[in-house]
Amino acid sequence: MAQRVIMPNGNSHAPFVICSVKLYEGKGVACLDARGKPLEYIPVEDVEKGRRVRDMLNGALNGERRYRTLDWSFLTEPLPQAPSQAASAPTSAPSPEPDPVPAAITKPKANK
Repeated sequence: MAQRVIMPNGNSHAPFVICSVKLYEGKGVACLDARGKPLEYIPVEDVEKGRRVRDMLNGALNGERRYRTLDWSFLTEPLPQAPSQAASAPTSAPSPEPDPVPAAITKPKANK
């Protein structure tokens, strides 16, 4: 039996079904199939955690990590912030708008 990618919420997907992993900065990470349809959406507001989720999934899909050993515990832990980042970050400059998350990813389908 083929190994499956275990997601943070416990859902699993066969690796050959996931064709794309997309980071929506400040929103989350989406896993898409070959037709661009959402398979899984992992909400992650922290940009660094979102990048880590994307990189872990890409690593697992590219054979760099074993699927069953993905450790998602960092999603519930606060990331330490470097003092130099907090001191040097301008507070008055507006941040660029992140990519909007398509509604098809964030809204579940109604059963027909």
